[in-house]
Amino acid sequence: MDFDLSLNQEVKLMITPELKLGLELLSMNYLELNKKINELALENVFLEFTNKEALYPQMTDFSKNRLDDRNPILSLVNEESLYERIKKDMKLELDPKSYLAANYIISKIDDRGILTVSKMTIKEKLAWDQEDLEELLIKIRNMEPQGLAYETIEDFLKSQTQDENLRILIDNHLLDVGENKIPHIARQMGLDYGEVNRLLDELKRLKPYPLFGLDLFEKKLDYICPDILVKNKDKTLEFEVLAHEKDVVLSSSYIKMLEEARGDSRDYLLKKFRQADFIRKSLEERRLNTEKLMTFLLDRQREFFLNQGQLKTLTRSELAEKVDLSPSTVTRIVNNKYLVCERGIYPLGYFFMEGAAGNSKDLSRDYIETRILRLIEEEDPRRPLSDEAIKLRLNGEKIEIERRTVAKYRKNLGLKSSRARKLYD
Repeated sequence: MDFDLSLNQEVKLMITPELKLGLELLSMNYLELNKKINELALENVFLEFTNKEALYPQMTDFSKNRLDDRNPILSLVNEESLYERIKKDMKLELDPKSYLAANYIISKIDDRGILTVSKMTIKEKLAWDQEDLEELLIKIRNMEPQGLAYETIEDFLKSQTQDENLRILIDNHLLDVGENKIPHIARQMGLDYGEVNRLLDELKRLKPYPLFGLDLFEKKLDYICPDILVKNKDKTLEFEVLAHEKDVVLSSSYIKMLEEARGDSRDYLLKKFRQADFIRKSLEERRLNTEKLMTFLLDRQREFFLNQGQLKTLTRSELAEKVDLSPSTVTRIVNNKYLVCERGIYPLGYFFMEGAAGNSKDLSRDYIETRILRLIEEEDPRRPLSDEAIKLRLNGEKIEIERRTVAKYRKNLGLKSSRARKLYD
């Protein structure tokens, strides 16, 4: 039997609990940070606050003397989901037997509000006769949001109109409408282009499906709380990091106790002291790094904040190089954090945008998409611009871009191809 002895050298990065905590603090937004500080202060006797209110930050504090007295916190509160509200309404309006049946029916609708099973299946499951079931469905459809529990999208669309031609169009030509096959629709229905276009205008006014713009099960109980406040003072941009790092200090009384302690008591207090000191330094480093990032960001995006201008291209890696931070640190600072300014509340990630390939570095994707949108809005609908034509227009504005990139940005804007946008007279 052969034996082999070998020696391998490996380099491993070991993340200590302290380092892990430091990275967590850097990644947290305002609300998460304050919650974490509260928890740490309860566990560590050395952590104190110079401002006692810092331990229990109040949401209303931000409305005081901030940004011309406008509260920069977006409070999106809805303690019950739409599904729960519908069930509550049904309980008020229906008798117990109908309520139980309606509960079953509502459980069989999809995220559009359309039934996922046939009425025959419901009838057999509930052991109801057809007439009683139809009557119950009418009651459900008349509740808010109106139109729930139709078997098909076509049935729901037809329920919103009495126009016979439009009902025929919905029954037979929805796919043709999606592909803008106006000549085919006109030929099949025996109508001229003007009448078909009128029907399409009417169709656009209909609600596409019962839960359009709604979420059946989503509960909104969230706060969007800004981490950074940007102010424009006489064309001078100023910012403030909205956090309580500066209020965290080490307890002088416990430091004195540590100096006098001996044995196990000293070991315990020394461990807590080192942890508290690390937390204090981590919070200070978080604040300084955020300030470095914001100083460069405001300088780069000055036109956006002062003159309602477009964003300039700025990548996270570029910013990391400029402010001498690692890309991972920049990502941790930016993620899940918000900025409030005169133009509104924005996620910090909004300000980091890639430019188009081969394009001037000062032109962001946001700017180019805006130009594409404007060109399409201003086009002759009878002769819509192709992606190639849009590319040539942009090239004429010294924006270097390829046709496939135009197509990608157009689709990202939710805009159809030139063929699908064409208007027939």
